[in-house]
Amino acid sequence: MDILQTIRQNGYKQDPFAKEFGINIDDKLASVEARVLPTRWLKYHDAGKEKKYHPQLGQWNMINKKVINGSTVNHWACINFSCNVQENAARGFCQQLSQMCQVSGMEFNCEPVIPIYYARPDQAKKALNYVYNAAASKLRGKELELPIAILPDNNGSLYGTLKKICETDLGLISQCYLTKNVLKIRKQCLSNVSLKINVKVVASKDWPEVTKYAPL
Repeated sequence: MDILQTIRQNGYKQDPFAKEFGINIDDKLASVEARVLPTRWLKYHDAGKEKKYHPQLGQWNMINKKVINGSTVNHWACINFSCNVQENAARGFCQQLSQMCQVSGMEFNCEPVIPIYYARPDQAKKALNYVYNAAASKLRGKELELPIAILPDNNGSLYGTLKKICETDLGLISQCYLTKNVLKIRKQCLSNVSLKINVKVVASKDWPEVTKYAPL
C-alpha cells in the first residue's frame, strides 16, 4: 500500500479529532522542483594508477587508486565468530585484506597483534574483552586499534552487540565481514572495506575522544 492509499483509507478529513484541532491533511503529495547535479570528479593520490575518476551511476571502487590521506593501522586483531570459516580461510582473508589496505594507500601491518581468535556468537562480550586484554598485554602500553570480526551470514543481534561493546565499552572502531564474503573473496569487496577502514581510522584520529565516552 502506498502513501496516498493510506491517507485515503485513514480518512483524515473526516477525523473528528483532526477537525477539533483545526488540522487539515491534503490528499495530494507536495510537489518540489529539483534537479540532478552533475557527477563530480574524484581526486586520488598521485602514486596510484588512476589519479582521477569520474563515478558512473553513483558507483566507484578503490581498485588501482590510492587515498590521499592514508591512515596507519599497526595494531589490529581478528575474531572469527563463524563456524563455517576454517583457519586457513580466515588467515587468507586477513592477509588479502591487509594487502588491499596497503595497496589503497594505507600503512597497514600485515600481521595481527595476536593469532586469530575463535569464538561462538553468544560469547561476543567475552571474546572482545579477551582480545582487547591479550593485545594490551602484548603491546605493553600501546592499544589495539582495530578489531576485525568475521560474522555468520545470519548473525541476528551479533552485529549490533559487537558494535555497542566496541564503541561504548572498549572505545574502539571495528570492521565486520560476512562469512560469504570471506569464503568467496572479491577484490571489489576488499577495496570497499579498505576504504571504510581508512575513513573510520582517520575520523578516530581527528576526534580521538569520541569513542571514549559511554552513553549516559
